[in-house]
Amino acid sequence: MKIVFPLLLVTVHMSFASELGLTSVTQPLYLHGSESDPRIAFESVPYVTSASDPEWRFSAISVPFIPPTGGSWRAHDVNLASIYHIAVDGTYAENGKDLLVNVDASKAAQPEGYPFSVEQVVDAVVTCVKIMYPARPSDEGALKISVLRKDKPAK
Repeated sequence: MKIVFPLLLVTVHMSFASELGLTSVTQPLYLHGSESDPRIAFESVPYVTSASDPEWRFSAISVPFIPPTGGSWRAHDVNLASIYHIAVDGTYAENGKDLLVNVDASKAAQPEGYPFSVEQVVDAVVTCVKIMYPARPSDEGALKISVLRKDKPAK
């Protein structure tokens, strides 16, 4: 009995480590196949998370988004980060204040028929990162973004 009680306390404490949350994330969206001008829209879309902050805040930027539709337009993933295979992750630095965000575009490719270059989409993803972590006073930590690009072939 003496060993069961401490195990129960640890188990109960661990069960509350993550909770579902309904929030929103800013993603770079493009309605491919529509009649509208080709432009990247920075839109806040719904997102359900049980991950810790700030990790979910950045990884959610590259999650596919299929908007609901009335049927006049064929629904498909409209998140350019997802479509171009760009991944984002972020965490706190060792000092516990600064945020380190990695934008991994090493596997990025421009799909056929899409008007945006990989660089344009990478810039859009970096903009989304900045929107998800707005400017703060310097004593609250800095946002440090690194971008990993494809290796360019040697000439």
